[in-house]
Amino acid sequence: MEKRMIFLAGLLGLGIFFACGCGGSGGGTSDTNNSSDSDADTDSDSDSDSDSDSDSDSDSDTDSDSDSDSDSDADSDTDSDADSDTDTDSDSDSDSDTDSDSDTDSDTDTDSDSDTDENTDCPGTCVAQGECRNMNGTYLPDYTCPTDSPICCDAGATDSDTDTDTDTDTDTDTDTDTDTDTDTDTDTDSDSDTGDSESDTVDTGIDTGSEPPRICILPLGDSITSSNNTHLSYRYPLFEDLVTAGREFDFIGSQNENFGGVPSYPDNSFDRDHEGHWGWRVDQIIGELPGWLTRYTPDVALIHLGTNDAFSNEPDQNTDSTINELRDVINLLRGDNEKVVILLAKLIPSTQSQAKLNDINSRIDGLAQELNTDVSPVVVVDQSTDFDAAPGSGDTFDGIHPNERGEQKMADKWRAALIENWPTQGGECAQ
Repeated sequence: MEKRMIFLAGLLGLGIFFACGCGGSGGGTSDTNNSSDSDADTDSDSDSDSDSDSDSDSDSDTDSDSDSDSDSDADSDTDSDADSDTDTDSDSDSDSDTDSDSDTDSDTDTDSDSDTDENTDCPGTCVAQGECRNMNGTYLPDYTCPTDSPICCDAGATDSDTDTDTDTDTDTDTDTDTDTDTDTDTDTDSDSDTGDSESDTVDTGIDTGSEPPRICILPLGDSITSSNNTHLSYRYPLFEDLVTAGREFDFIGSQNENFGGVPSYPDNSFDRDHEGHWGWRVDQIIGELPGWLTRYTPDVALIHLGTNDAFSNEPDQNTDSTINELRDVINLLRGDNEKVVILLAKLIPSTQSQAKLNDINSRIDGLAQELNTDVSPVVVVDQSTDFDAAPGSGDTFDGIHPNERGEQKMADKWRAALIENWPTQGGECAQ
């Protein structure tokens, strides 16, 4: 029993010796291997978002008014005045709104791992307070005692791994609103007077103030109105003059030929309608006029009647009867058109019965004054003055009826009276 105990104690001592890793006698040897590995990984992510919105509204209003008046008169001296006024109003409003939002998000993540591995020989044993001493108890200042090991180790190789991750996010939002309003008003007034210009012009009889209406003209009379088949009558040059003057009209009447036929007219467009009857007196016209007026309605009547009355030897035919019958003719015409314009002629001279003709002509002015109204004027046209009844050398071809020269004289006086008394409105020239 005692021998067994001594044997076990020996084994225990031997185990402790080997547990220290020490062998031999005296000082020990030390081999140190130092290695250092360093790995660094860096990840960097950067995101940047930028949004920009821009709205621009522009309104521009421009108003321009221009008035121009020009007046021109002829037959005097020339004066020229020009006035020009320009007013310009300009209003400009500009509104600018700018909204800018900027958001910046920056995230940085850094991960760093460092590992240190110490590979050295361990020459001693760690004692109290982490001191390292060798087998002989000598203090080893160059060695350290790791907290997790009883073996003294030299500070040696270090393995260091460093990972760095950086994430950066940047968001930028920019909103820009711009409103611009511009108003421009421009008023321009221009007045120009060309003054008066002296010039020699031919009176065409055109009323430039307004467009004259188309009217119905009734040539009413005897053989002086109709003429014969070898003469044109005053109606032809009157027609030409009115056309040249730019007037719109229509000759009306139940007749479209001269006595004995149709002469050769230079202008085939001549309107041949008339109410002239060869050899008729006023009383004979009165007997037929109501029937004729059922076919047409005159706006103007050219009346040259009474010559055959002066030539008549009938006991009931005299100046008084002729004037009374002329009054009846005018009243019949007004019964058809209350606004009819009456152009009443003083009779052209003749180589016979001139005294009676003069007597009738002396009563024409009084008759016109008696019957004249504002609604239906009665205008005297003096065909007697400046008319030579001598045949051939004068204004007739037979002492009674006008030749070409006499026809033009009559046409000129009718035209002047027509232009001056042109109706303001026309009617229907039905026939």
